[in-house]
Amino acid sequence: MNEILKTNAAATDGLSVNCGTRGKTVSAFMDATGGAAAVVEVLASNDNLHFHVIGTITLSGASDAGGYANDESWKYLSARTTAAAVTGTVTAIYNTERA
Repeated sequence: MNEILKTNAAATDGLSVNCGTRGKTVSAFMDATGGAAAVVEVLASNDNLHFHVIGTITLSGASDAGGYANDESWKYLSARTTAAAVTGTVTAIYNTERA
C-alpha cells in the first residue's frame, strides 16, 4: 500500500504513483473531530500528465472510510480532495492487488 494523499484542506492534489498492473484499489479514510465531510476523486492517467476522474469516494462523520476498485489498465493513479470540511486528516492509499 502506498499513501497518495494526506490533507485537511479542500482542493488538494495527491501524489501520482506508477501502478503498472490491473486490479488496483484506492481506499480513503477520514479521522476528524466533530462533524466532517470530504470528497476524494480517484484519478488515472497513462502518461502521468493528463489525469481523468475514474471514481469518487464520499466521506462523512467523525471517522469514515470508503473505497474504489478498478480493473482497467491505467498506468498511473492519483487522488485529490475536491471538497473538505475537516478538523483532522483525509488519507488515500492505493494497493496494486485487489482483495
